[in-house]
Amino acid sequence: MARLSRAGFSKGKTMKIIAPGVVGSTQSTRKTTSKKVGDGSFSSLISGGDEEESVQETGAVRATGLIGSLLSLQEVETPTEKPIKRGKNLLTELEKIRVGLLQGSLNPTTMQTLRAEIAQGREHVSDPKLQEILDEIDVRAAVELAKLEKANKTGA
Repeated sequence: MARLSRAGFSKGKTMKIIAPGVVGSTQSTRKTTSKKVGDGSFSSLISGGDEEESVQETGAVRATGLIGSLLSLQEVETPTEKPIKRGKNLLTELEKIRVGLLQGSLNPTTMQTLRAEIAQGREHVSDPKLQEILDEIDVRAAVELAKLEKANKTGA
């Protein structure tokens, strides 16, 4: 908690706490004089000045709707994003297997996750270069999984 002291503050000044332990004074504010009764200030508030403000407020609402539309468009996956995501997941699981083998403690759930990703299959990709890369990832994952399963059968 910030300690509050009255040292250095005169009557009428306010205190601003910037962060715990940091205290400073704010700038003094001047009071504005209120308008006298019958000077027309109230009528100016309800006269034609509101028309421009209502147009601006409507524009702000429309802008919010556009932002919502843009965000929903960003959520839609393109045809290549799902296979790329699957490839990244396979590479992540292969990395976990590599680290587990180096540490001598392979987690069995990693093999199950890799097996499930391979069994899930993937969608066709129209880009031949991306298709080739994803094929290589699939082959590497299948080979590593087969090696681990063979090692488990002979070791058990």
